[in-house]
Amino acid sequence: MAILMIMWVPLACFFGMGYQSTLLSALVKPIMEKPIDSFEDILQKDVKMFVFKPTVLPSLFRSTSKQVVREAYEKQALFINLYIYCIHI
Repeated sequence: MAILMIMWVPLACFFGMGYQSTLLSALVKPIMEKPIDSFEDILQKDVKMFVFKPTVLPSLFRSTSKQVVREAYEKQALFINLYIYCIHI
């Protein structure tokens, strides 16, 4: 009897997850927008770019020769301060 219960719990979880994912996929509206492929798309769709501050990306975006990249960086960039702390024990 214990072996049957031990086998039933994972099987019930498996069927429950399958039912949940099937129900969720039937209820959720699929995204039908065109994906963002270039910096021109960022400017046209008016979406924000997340740029990590203490990295090399801000200087690369500012120093590029492509005007559209600099324009997207200046208009659409949101900065995130990313600090990694090392703790020595």
